[in-house]
This record gives sequence, C-alpha cells and structure tokens, in this order.
Amino acid sequence: MKTLLLSIIIALLPSQVAMDFTKKEAQNWSVQLDGVMGGRSSGKIEFSKMGLHFEGNLSLENNGGFAAIRSPWGKFDLSEAKKVKVRLKGDGREYKLTLDDTKAWYLPNYEAKLKTKKGKWIELSIPISDFRISRMGDMGNSAPSPEQMGGVIRVGIILADKNPGPFELEVESIRFE
Repeated sequence: MKTLLLSIIIALLPSQVAMDFTKKEAQNWSVQLDGVMGGRSSGKIEFSKMGLHFEGNLSLENNGGFAAIRSPWGKFDLSEAKKVKVRLKGDGREYKLTLDDTKAWYLPNYEAKLKTKKGKWIELSIPISDFRISRMGDMGNSAPSPEQMGGVIRVGIILADKNPGPFELEVESIRFE
C-alpha cells in the first residue's frame, strides 16, 4: 500500500528538466550557423567545469545573421513547467532561448529573450508565459500551451540581433521548473 501511495505521489509531482552543462551528460549540444543558408557567421562551442562556452563572430554578409547552439533531438515533457531558470554570463547582447516542437526548420518555434550583462554571471527566471511563437525571427503574440510544451523535442539558444561582430556566452545551466 505504501509503495502504491508513493508511486501516485511521485507521478503527481511536477517534472523538472535540467541541463547542467558542468556535468558530462549535458555536454552534447552542437553549433548551428547561418552557413546552412549561405551566411558567413562563425562559432564554436566548448565545455569546461564552468559549463558551456559559445563564442564566434556574427556576420550579416550573404544574407546571414544567426549563430545558435542546440540540444540533441529528444523528448522534453515541459507541460508542467511554469518557468525556466538560466544561469549564464554574457557579453551584453540579447540572445533567445528556443523551444522546438517539430524538426521542420520552416515551422514556428517558441522563443524567450535572454538579456545578458557584460562579464557578469546572472540567473534569469523566465515565466513560460513570456515565450512567444516565432517563425524565422518574426515574433508573434501567442505563448505555448501546456500541450505544446509537452511536445518539445529540442532546446536551443540563438543570437540573431542583427549586430555584426564578436560574441561570447557562457551557460552553466538551464532548468525548467
């Protein structure tokens, strides 16, 4: 009886998805650059005991203008999440946290702003209601439903602020709570 009760309680607790980049199991993200469409941006990713380090140069040449890092494809049930906490150190630029619920690049995803402070570690707490539908950078007004959050298959961070030049971002963790 106690085992059944404990199983029911655990099943009712909100699930948490955490990506701690200081741990080996989260060090499987990759870089995606605008070169997929002819752009000239550059970027690389490294992992250390401090977490994920993403740096490069954003270029607007040849219709470019984005540099992103992405998790592997998977299944992230974020339907119970009320917020996401991101611990990062940036360069003062504005990045976006992205959530994909389809593999089709031309279909909308969801994005929330990550405003960094130059050279300072900060923790951002972003309500899920702050995410907005986005189609190739064009933001809409609607936030994802719990059903859409339950179907997330990839998490990412993108820089597409239309400001060419060097960028640098460190991310310790991303936690959906």
